[in-house]
Amino acid sequence: MKSILIENLKHLIKDPENYSDLKVLNSNGAYYIGTTYNNPYNFPEPGLRDSDYFKTKEEAEFFLEEVISGKKEALSKLRTQF
Repeated sequence: MKSILIENLKHLIKDPENYSDLKVLNSNGAYYIGTTYNNPYNFPEPGLRDSDYFKTKEEAEFFLEEVISGKKEALSKLRTQF
């Protein structure tokens, strides 16, 4: 699933097609749902964080499954703007 945040910011983001689908990512021991960005050298970099942080990978994976399945409650918790 593509990031709603990126869809909403397409007019501001260069190369929005270079952002990955949503996935579970890790930062300083906390997990979140976000994207990676493939730079012009095809090297992945951190993209955008679309969710709050989760204490465990399992919590983040469950949330991502809820988002992908279209659960309104989960979708409403995703970031849609900066």
